[in-house]
Amino acid sequence: MAILIGLEVLLGIAIFFVAVNVWSTAKAPAHLRHLLADRKELEQLMTYVKPKDAAEDAARLGTDTASFGRTLPIWQKAHMMSLSRARNMLLAAAAAILLATYFMGAYYFFINLALLLLPSLFPVPGPAKANNAKHVYSIVVCIMQWNKIDAKQCCTYFTQEVPIFKTLYEVVVAYSQPLPTQAT
Repeated sequence: MAILIGLEVLLGIAIFFVAVNVWSTAKAPAHLRHLLADRKELEQLMTYVKPKDAAEDAARLGTDTASFGRTLPIWQKAHMMSLSRARNMLLAAAAAILLATYFMGAYYFFINLALLLLPSLFPVPGPAKANNAKHVYSIVVCIMQWNKIDAKQCCTYFTQEVPIFKTLYEVVVAYSQPLPTQAT
């Protein structure tokens, strides 16, 4: 009996660890949509971006404006696919743990099921938010470079062709404008 309880404790810890990550990856896309639509949060994010570093990163993208419009959907799809794949692998691990506890007894199964569902009540964890912020930063540098090279085409793309990025575009353009100098 002590071995069974010890095994359940280990499986409980394992499923809780897996569950936190499952829910983190499951909630990340909604957080990203919220982030891209929230002007205040984007402005706050831009305060952490060092203009010199962002300009250097943007310059590394080159000057081929035709590639910008093709690259962004690929980045977006890759980000979403990485979240989806991670979530699916973690769900497979959770299913294996639940299956193991099912054979240990209904009581153990329901405890682990509760541990799997519990993290769904938590807010999006910091690492998931940071992952989304890094993704948004890659879009920020693309906007900065594209806007520098062809502002009209950049504006059309972000405000009409891919409106999910409209607020981000507006914040980045406002952030990128040089501040007027005051006469002394």
